[in-house]
Amino acid sequence: MDIQIIGTIVNVLPKVTGSSQRGDWSKQEYVINVEGENEQYPRSICFQIFGEEKILNAGLQLNERVRVHLDIDCHEYNGKFYNQISCWKVDRNAQQQGNAVVYPENQQATTRQTTQQQFPPQVNSQGVPQRPATPQPKEDSDDLPF
Repeated sequence: MDIQIIGTIVNVLPKVTGSSQRGDWSKQEYVINVEGENEQYPRSICFQIFGEEKILNAGLQLNERVRVHLDIDCHEYNGKFYNQISCWKVDRNAQQQGNAVVYPENQQATTRQTTQQQFPPQVNSQGVPQRPATPQPKEDSDDLPF
């Protein structure tokens, strides 16, 4: 699942480290304010980056405007369920214009538009599209629908 959020990093939480049977590990959590939401009551999302190398590569700083690619996962422990929101990619210098995200000059612009599949129109034997018949008003004296 790829959820993309454009916003500003408003909090960098302390790095957490530990060790397991597989070796040492580290994770860092960040809070991002989502752009395009209600300015008076901004929506925030807390996400994590897992792994020392990924944390260093991301290099997220406080008050930095970025686009993050997130993945959401759910884990069960002792009958309770916990959500985990992980960042797997960070894009910098993204500018949002309408539904398009514009990158610096050396990268292509991509658009994120929803498309609806249109059903083909009904055609007659000559292949000419036919318009659906419009319903004729009833000639009843009352306007009640039942």
